[in-house]
Formats: sequence, C-alpha cells, structure tokens
Amino acid sequence: MSTADVKSAIASADGQMVSGPARLKGVYMVANASAANHVKFHNGTSGSDPVLLELDTAHATVAELTVPGTGVLFDSGIYVDTGDAGTVTIFYG
Repeated sequence: MSTADVKSAIASADGQMVSGPARLKGVYMVANASAANHVKFHNGTSGSDPVLLELDTAHATVAELTVPGTGVLFDSGIYVDTGDAGTVTIFYG
C-alpha cells in the first residue's frame, strides 16, 4: 500500500493545475448543459504540449474516473484544457 499524499486541484478554465512531476490518480468533471464535454490533460505548461489523457462525457452529467495502477505520470506538470466542462477536479500525488 502506498503512503504517498494525494492532493487535489480544481479548474473552471484552461490552465496549469500542477507544476512539476505528478501522477494523475483521479478526475471528477462537471459537464455543462449546453454541449458534449471534451477535456484534455497535457504533459507540460500549455495546451500545445503532448496530451496524455482525454475524457468525454455527455452534456449535463458528472463524470468520475479513478486511474488504475499508480496513475498517469505527467513528468512536466499537468495542464488542463477544460473544453466545455464547467469544472474539472483532479486528484494527484
């Protein structure tokens, strides 16, 4: 069993959620009612950096994802493109 601390961050617009290396362990996304929602997580500090995880959900829903294993390694930070989502919360360590 891992004893690493798990932290969280929330975003309602595109931006850097974590600076430096981190493992993305979970996502909670609140979708807007107006459109299908597509969220991208980039490895780095901008929306032009490589995408390591993409999530889609229908409009007006909540999506939860627990990443299996030790999570997705973002070795250069986590930048989120929230797309049409209302808010995106991540859990990382």
